[in-house]
Amino acid sequence: MIKNLVIVQQYLSWKGHYRQYFENLHNSKYYCVYASNKKEDYGNSKWIRSDFDAEKQLTIKTKIKGRFWDSFNVFKYLSGKDFGIIHFIEFEPLTYLLFANKLNARLLITIHSSDQLHFSNWLHNRFSGYQRRLLEMALRKAVSKDATIVTHYECHKESILKIIGDDKRERVKVINYPAPKPESNKVKVFSGDKRKYLIYGQVRDDKGIYEFLQNDSTKNLIITIAGKIVDRRILEFASRNNLTIIDKFLSEEEISELVANHDFMLLPYPLAYTNGAGTFKDSLSKAMPVVCSNIAIFREIIDVYKVGVIFENPDDIEKIVADISENDYLTFSKNCLTYATEFDWEYMRNAYFSVYDKLQSVR
Repeated sequence: MIKNLVIVQQYLSWKGHYRQYFENLHNSKYYCVYASNKKEDYGNSKWIRSDFDAEKQLTIKTKIKGRFWDSFNVFKYLSGKDFGIIHFIEFEPLTYLLFANKLNARLLITIHSSDQLHFSNWLHNRFSGYQRRLLEMALRKAVSKDATIVTHYECHKESILKIIGDDKRERVKVINYPAPKPESNKVKVFSGDKRKYLIYGQVRDDKGIYEFLQNDSTKNLIITIAGKIVDRRILEFASRNNLTIIDKFLSEEEISELVANHDFMLLPYPLAYTNGAGTFKDSLSKAMPVVCSNIAIFREIIDVYKVGVIFENPDDIEKIVADISENDYLTFSKNCLTYATEFDWEYMRNAYFSVYDKLQSVR
């Protein structure tokens, strides 16, 4: 075990990628620190108790409180200890700024989203803007203390460099966000004569799905929206004959059945969208081509790996998809599997371990 290198996950109990991301990097070779509701069976680790209950109804207030206090307690534990390198899988800027001068270690920071999140709710936007300003301050502070940053998209790297300075380019590494390893090499074929589109995952207002459905051209598309509906405005369209809404958390079996009965993953996110897109990568692992809005995180993959198509406006979708032949679709599906095989969770694990080795070699 190298206790000199510490892998940190403050939000193990939260819903999302937090646990899988952490467990993918957990290794007997390295020490780890995690905060969760209960002690887990991890070797070479330190458990920090969390009082945040991810099963309860969450508001932006409870999320901020939970995020701050779990991170605060982790930073408090790490302060003053002689670790060589600390990898924060999640980065909470306010607590970092409070403890920055008490950390006796070089930092490796993963940034999953580099720009401000935008919401339809005014208050949520105010909090998001405040969080963005804190992030900028924290990143500049961390880099001044020799921190290295990992992000998942080239466009996010460029956004981070606008904060810390282009002369720090070598400090920012890109490790592609992984796709699940494909369960089989079976490609998809068109499900029927009429193309069917699937939107799944948590339906938040920053994903712009409500605004997308306001466009009249979407009435001509057969769309299923499946996942927990956080943006309740979506339900205004529930009476549309072309639209099916499944408001629930989905099991893997339910997702697989939906994928089998649809032709394209539809990702109509707005230009202001700044997060990653896990469902995009999930779709690739299921050999399901994508139809995406023209935002950078989609474009940089579709342009290179040819796993689907980009649309500029909702009005364009019908024509673009009509021009896709069965052979085109088959090629897209094969390319999806190729991408998912190359950039799976094992790839990400090895890429991080390579970064760990380089950081330790220059200490």
